[in-house]
Amino acid sequence: MQQRLSELLRPTELTDLIQPPELIRGLERMVAQRAPLNMVFYGKPGLGKTSAAQILLKGLDAFVLPINGSLRTGIDVVRDLELFCRDPSLFGDMKVCLIDECEFLSLNAQAGLRGLIEQAHGVPFIMTANDISKLHPALKSRCMTISFDVGPLEAEATIQRLLPRYIDKLGKLGYENIDAEWLSKEMHIVFPDLRQFASRIDFRYGAPDEERAKLFQIEQVREAEMLGDGHKAA
Repeated sequence: MQQRLSELLRPTELTDLIQPPELIRGLERMVAQRAPLNMVFYGKPGLGKTSAAQILLKGLDAFVLPINGSLRTGIDVVRDLELFCRDPSLFGDMKVCLIDECEFLSLNAQAGLRGLIEQAHGVPFIMTANDISKLHPALKSRCMTISFDVGPLEAEATIQRLLPRYIDKLGKLGYENIDAEWLSKEMHIVFPDLRQFASRIDFRYGAPDEERAKLFQIEQVREAEMLGDGHKAA
């Protein structure tokens, strides 16, 4: 099955994110110092929360236990996380717990998780949430909460920063003759939901050329390897 444009255009570097430069610099500092905090990335769907977490983990070259909170909601999740935190990592690699859509965890799971975060010294927790109001206040207080929502004052500067990057990526995928004016208009309409932006391009211009898409992905992998990226999943 041909890969959709929304997947091919997912952010691959922290500078691809829609967040303001000061937030990106803070994340880059955590990677450089190999000292990530316990964090919750929250905001509306399509803002790059999961992509940001994955990019961060690649930079840390960490051994990761990924959990989808919308699929596994019970206390058994905490038991798996506890085992992961307790067992020694291979070759002394950094270990990180990644919980996507953590707001779907049950109240019992959230209660167990906040205790585990305090006990799991040296194992940071990175979580994402679309609706942070569903997280227990005691759990939120144990993490740095980072909003991925972009206000109207930052929106225009962010669009002007990202639009050339998208045009460059689309050219590599075979969309050389795409209408830049139309792209700008569509990004302004749907911003900050860049997943919706990619879907609109896909709908108007069709799926990318399969061979160009493969070459594009190979180039992305090579660039990541040159930067020393890549994280290990448990």
